Amino acid sequence: MLKQQLPHTPNDESEEEGDEEFSAIIASINPLHLRDLALTTRQKLYTDLLPETSCVVSTPPQTGFFNIVYEVSFSDGIKWAIRVPSRGDVFSPSRARSLYLDIVTQRFISSKTSMPIPRIHDWSLDSHNILSYPFIIMDFIPGTNLSKLWNDKNWITDLKRERIFEQIAGWMTELSAFEFDQIGRLDWDGTSGMYRVVPFPDESALIRDVQGYKEPDTPVPAGPFDTALSYLSFLLSIRRHTSDAPMLAVLQLFLSALTDSKLDGPPFVLSHPDFDSQNVLVDDDGTITGIIDWDNVNICPRQGGAAAYPMWLTVDWDPLFYGWSKDASPEDNADYDSPAELATYRGAYLDAITRVSRGKLTHITRNSHIWTTLYIAVSNGIATSGIVDHLSTFVFGSSLLGYEVEEGIREGAWYALGQTPGTIAEITGTSQRLHLCSSIYVSLQMM
Repeated sequence: MLKQQLPHTPNDESEEEGDEEFSAIIASINPLHLRDLALTTRQKLYTDLLPETSCVVSTPPQTGFFNIVYEVSFSDGIKWAIRVPSRGDVFSPSRARSLYLDIVTQRFISSKTSMPIPRIHDWSLDSHNILSYPFIIMDFIPGTNLSKLWNDKNWITDLKRERIFEQIAGWMTELSAFEFDQIGRLDWDGTSGMYRVVPFPDESALIRDVQGYKEPDTPVPAGPFDTALSYLSFLLSIRRHTSDAPMLAVLQLFLSALTDSKLDGPPFVLSHPDFDSQNVLVDDDGTITGIIDWDNVNICPRQGGAAAYPMWLTVDWDPLFYGWSKDASPEDNADYDSPAELATYRGAYLDAITRVSRGKLTHITRNSHIWTTLYIAVSNGIATSGIVDHLSTFVFGSSLLGYEVEEGIREGAWYALGQTPGTIAEITGTSQRLHLCSSIYVSLQMM
């Protein structure tokens, strides 16, 4: 059993969200079993533990979107967290496989970098344990979620931002040094004694909130992928086969036009799957104490991996989740960075990456937000429309022109061909709208 490091602590879990949904699981877990599990694990792993050592499990637990987390405080000052996956079929083989690959990858990161990832002490991938649920035991990491402080004018300063950027840039430069030849998940081959890239255990875990999508009865592995474009195209193909629309056809054009061909192939690098500010813990002076919540950590293109901008610096490229408005009052905008501020912060982070990597990662980071925006658009159904509008403004200079392109595609033969496979392609009309769309398509191919 791997005895290493896995990040995630109660700090990044909402105290209220999910309690009702997870109440049955919470009710079925005996706090005394949690205490016994923690004590026996420490006794098993640390032979010098004093016999009088005791622990207290904080209840009720904290709950997030996917997990229930219990904080364990030992009498000698040590703190652990016991994390129980709690959404969906937590006992399925594909979930167990994904959880194991999470552990393998985080163990790799912990052993190869100085990144502050909580250490894993023990785990179970199934129900054959005292809790009757899969679990992971790891260090509890002190600190406050950066998301609670980033826009707090009484706390944040330019110096703290600079310190935060410098620390992250250092760790991400370390992580970028480990390169792989395919996109997928990282596994350990005990026979060869080497790490290798393996498929994603379940393609349905790669997309979310897609209307009409039904998970296969048996999980379907996906990948590994050889290029960035083939990875994005695979995700989009799931969307288009589920419920096609001209908007998705526009997105397909954007994939071809906006992905950087120089960064399309290997090497590929590790990526935090949700590197947003709620998953960064800091102390009062801006020192980062932990980077957490690595569920489904994977190997992806360089511009979407370790060298990418942190997500809270690019939120203006995802309109659905961006709360700032030019028409809102300063009070209503107080919790958000303006587009100008975000542009400034991206420049500051790029400077930090340039300094720490000595320019090696500058060209990857500079426009990495284009790739990550495309990735969100193809993988998250509720974000697609807003992002296509945003990218239409970026490409065409107007979201209205983007709508016009969508309508042209709806009327054109190319889209109709996709709806009736097996037919021979013919141009059936020469309307101005079709001509406009053709011209735009040609201009996209020349970008």
